[in-house]
Amino acid sequence: MFLVKSSLSDVVKHQYQFKLKAYIDLFNSLIVMQLIAIVFSLSGIGQGSRGSFDIDLNINYYTDDYVVVFTIIWAFTIAIQITSKDYREQVFPFVTNNLAQHLSNILFLLTASAIGSILAILSRYFFQVIIRFIANYDQIFVTGLTITFTELLMGIIATILYVFLFSALGYLIGMLVQLNKIFIAIIPASFIGILFYFSKVGGFSGDNFIYRLLIFYFQEKVFFLFLLKMILTSALLYGISYFISSRLEVR
Repeated sequence: MFLVKSSLSDVVKHQYQFKLKAYIDLFNSLIVMQLIAIVFSLSGIGQGSRGSFDIDLNINYYTDDYVVVFTIIWAFTIAIQITSKDYREQVFPFVTNNLAQHLSNILFLLTASAIGSILAILSRYFFQVIIRFIANYDQIFVTGLTITFTELLMGIIATILYVFLFSALGYLIGMLVQLNKIFIAIIPASFIGILFYFSKVGGFSGDNFIYRLLIFYFQEKVFFLFLLKMILTSALLYGISYFISSRLEVR
């Protein structure tokens, strides 16, 4: 009788494939959240009016940014979910270790981020169809500037990295909660406290650390530097999560 020793890559591959099937229901909530975001977007983000020579022009502004935001919230939420005990127990049939489970989770979240981001970007065309359908005969529908394939591809990659970054944050929070249930109270309280503090000091300005942090991540104009920031930060968050999960094994 021979014992076959599986390599780390084989174990990660099998776990990843299993999780794509086992966690398929999580994608149902993605569709629901994106549809809800589209409904919210139908109200528009602003209005304007102009008039001259007996012509009144009313302008409504629409955006599909809500879909991206809801996709980020979805990725953040499912990242917390898969760290729970119930989800972790679903991989027990496999001979595994902590590193393999961690890597397969990251691959699953990367796949989920990619699917969610692509659907979010493509939803703008579905959104445009809806707006055209509900528009009256005397309305003129104008889209944004035409973008090239390269710009579209860069937009998709950027969205994937944003969603993946927030999934890494959710994964870290989930691991902290598994380490100690006290974080269930500490994390929301800290978030509310930060918001309360900045509301007292006059909101976000150039002197605030949080403001500079947001500018650092969300206002980068060099695409390569943006990629570097997103990838390294996500890797750091997942690395910390792996360290915490190792502590869980010890416990």
